[in-house]
Amino acid sequence: MLEKTYPFTNYFLDCVSLNILFKTKNKFKNFDKLVDIYNNENDIHYYKYFLCNTFLNFKSVFTIKKLNNEVAMKFFFSLISINILFILSSHLAISNENLKLGFLVIAEDRGSLGNKDTRNLFKSFSKEYTADLVFIGRKYNGIDSEYSDQIKNSFLKFNSEKISKIIVLPLFLSSSNHILKKIKSNLSAYNNDNYEIEWISTMSKNYMIAQILLDRVNSISRDPENERLVVLGMGAVDEDSEKLIRREYEHLIEYVQLRKNFKDVQVGIYYDYGVERKLRNKKNKEVDDIVIRTAAKKGKALLIPFLIGPKYSHFMSMTYWIKNKFDEFDIKLSREDIIKHPNISIWMKKMANIKTFNEKSLVGIVVMAHGATVPYNTALEKVIKPLRKKYPVEMAYGMGDSFAIQDAITTL
Repeated sequence: MLEKTYPFTNYFLDCVSLNILFKTKNKFKNFDKLVDIYNNENDIHYYKYFLCNTFLNFKSVFTIKKLNNEVAMKFFFSLISINILFILSSHLAISNENLKLGFLVIAEDRGSLGNKDTRNLFKSFSKEYTADLVFIGRKYNGIDSEYSDQIKNSFLKFNSEKISKIIVLPLFLSSSNHILKKIKSNLSAYNNDNYEIEWISTMSKNYMIAQILLDRVNSISRDPENERLVVLGMGAVDEDSEKLIRREYEHLIEYVQLRKNFKDVQVGIYYDYGVERKLRNKKNKEVDDIVIRTAAKKGKALLIPFLIGPKYSHFMSMTYWIKNKFDEFDIKLSREDIIKHPNISIWMKKMANIKTFNEKSLVGIVVMAHGATVPYNTALEKVIKPLRKKYPVEMAYGMGDSFAIQDAITTL
């Protein structure tokens, strides 16, 4: 039974689908075949629900029969209202496009090989957006310090006649990273009021990054109820930043724990190399001890360095250093690089898409069809073809296959 409280989003989407259906009805040969449905004005939402779902599942073709005048008028005005909404949406889209956005991607200087990975990631992003990439290292200490020239040159690459607003996309896991905090407090000085500046939140705030952690866990976990997990981060410079970074990691781990029931989970945050040696050694030993104690306990031990650390070469990288440090212990290690995970690229584009609108792509359609042999699927594609002329359409064949649906949504 359909609930009486009909969510506005469903109402909106049903109107969209119904509007599409009426506009394309001439392309369906059997559209005028009649199907009896309820004729109760209280069920006007059900008409839309029924029509939309019947259309999308292609189980039959139909038209509305015996609607009384009052119900018909309500139906008519609902279609008018949805057209008005589309006009307003298009207007907003055009207005937003006039902002002429540029994107400044700020990444940590990881050394030659690590920066190569970042440049490859940026190359894909810059094909779709007006953007520039700048690297910042731990020796950055404000205006006129190291890396200042790179920041100045990056701003010069944007054309103020074509760009009015710059969206800053930080390729940093934590908002408490000391390098990021320094550049954030000084960036406006390089801008000279040429552009409006807006910052995107760091990666740890997004569920897509938690998905990367889950992937890393899945790659080495076989029996979570008998396994102990240690997740390593880095970048602390004092106890306050250590607590804040740890909190962000714990938030990411919550996503994993909803899906995996581990015997025990620990977080260790290494201190930055630029911190005074005595303090750094003391704090980093505490992290090492967490790993060693976990490895010594009953049950399997898993270690995941979840960080964007130095990578001067394959043998001079944070991950390789961690591997060597704990090589003698009975612990399973994930060595895959975060930056190379496809979710990073998707996250960048998703953040950019939130700030930009494309009039032609305001509405995308995923058709979840049963799917069968070539003749059936070909016939289905022909029916959908008129929709493709106006909307981005992706097929999700299968009987509610969540992986097929996810692939279709990701593509859109």
